[in-house]
Amino acid sequence: MRKAAEIDLSYRDGLLELASLYEKAKRPADAVPSIVNSPICPRRASAWANCCSKTGQAADAIPQLEQAVSQSPTAANRFALAAAYMRNSQPAKAVPLLEQAVAGEPQNFDLRLTYGRALRDLRQFSNAAREFFFSAKIKPESVRSLERAGRCPDSDRELSAGAGALDRVRALGGEKAAHLYFRAIILDRSKQYKPALEAYRQFLATSQNQSPDEEFKARQRVRIIQKELSKR
Repeated sequence: MRKAAEIDLSYRDGLLELASLYEKAKRPADAVPSIVNSPICPRRASAWANCCSKTGQAADAIPQLEQAVSQSPTAANRFALAAAYMRNSQPAKAVPLLEQAVAGEPQNFDLRLTYGRALRDLRQFSNAAREFFFSAKIKPESVRSLERAGRCPDSDRELSAGAGALDRVRALGGEKAAHLYFRAIILDRSKQYKPALEAYRQFLATSQNQSPDEEFKARQRVRIIQKELSKR
């Protein structure tokens, strides 16, 4: 395809298809030459930006993706730009794009999950939990959705929902040390001290120095809860 494009410029349109094949094969760096030599169009800008994002150059991708959204504001282009903003630690810029993209494709699992992450990063925990639970409805078997929902307790309602999400993670066989830690936090905030103490202990036994900051906090809470329970 590259040789054909060198001989006959009419074949240059096919270079984007070649780049797409490289991306599907998880070889974004190999896609770059084909994109660079393809005709200028919205698809080219989007493809170039996606490659930059996948090769760890999110900041370089943003101008191209902004151009792609301006020329063709599809849900896919908005999602790509929002993802680049997220990788560049700019969730506030990602949220309005994701909101528009979700409105256009409400059953898109990846959109809902990314939207939830952006809201969580802005500490809008109730709204983030809503998106994670919605994505879990789209894919009930998704441990990612449920565990992220379980990490967003912000009120009594969210505490209950978060506990339910962690129960489903456990039922799906996806429970890890982090889940035990967040289960302990939810129980602790709900003043269910005995099960919280057990959850903290399970977390400490499972984590084994993998999360030193959380383990330090868990040990502090274990001591405090033990003192509280000894008074009763």
